[in-house]
Amino acid sequence: MGSEVREILDFIARARDELSSMRPKTMTDKHIATARDELDAVVAHTEEAASRIMDAADSLGEIAGDVEGPNGEKLFTLSTEIFEASSFQDITGQRVSKVVSVLRHIEDRLSALALAIGDTVVHEDEDERIFDECGEVVNEEALKHGPQLNGKGNSQDDIDALLASFD
Repeated sequence: MGSEVREILDFIARARDELSSMRPKTMTDKHIATARDELDAVVAHTEEAASRIMDAADSLGEIAGDVEGPNGEKLFTLSTEIFEASSFQDITGQRVSKVVSVLRHIEDRLSALALAIGDTVVHEDEDERIFDECGEVVNEEALKHGPQLNGKGNSQDDIDALLASFD
């Protein structure tokens, strides 16, 4: 009986160590939060682009009204096709919102796990390598220079000043 209890306690200790090595606090406060922010930015930029596309289609429709004959009809048809194709934004927004809901659920569960195992520290030195679907490390340096979240990247003034320094 004593050896069985010892085995169970050893198993629990190993499981706790394994869970701690996952760093659920860091995953919750750093990685999942970043993923949520990136997805929110995708939705915002998609909405903005769709709005601009629809404004252009609206202008095209107005021009079509001023053009007589087959060219006017073609312009109006193109305007309508652009409006129809712009429905991608609504569908994309809905799908991304579903993913964000799943991330929030995972975040809640990881927060509870972190609390249960006493993981209270966000590790800033957390390995930030990015993996592809096969588990291979992708070129993380190139990815660091992609689109930035609002307020996180360099401003246009910073970029202009940098370029001006080469003159």
